[in-house]
Amino acid sequence: MPLYKWFVIITSVVVTLIYPEYVFGAIGILFLVIILLLVVIDVVADVYIIVAVFLQRFRDK
Repeated sequence: MPLYKWFVIITSVVVTLIYPEYVFGAIGILFLVIILLLVVIDVVADVYIIVAVFLQRFRDK
């Protein structure tokens, strides 16, 4: 797992333990949306790379 994912996970846990009233409020929803967008972008980039490598190997044969 990339380093920034560990940083996001650890930061999320620490902030949840320190400020639970904010995490479960509007700010928490905003952070949740941002984290979900990062995960979706990462998954899309991974799928794009895998498909590109597969098509390149298929094209070479």
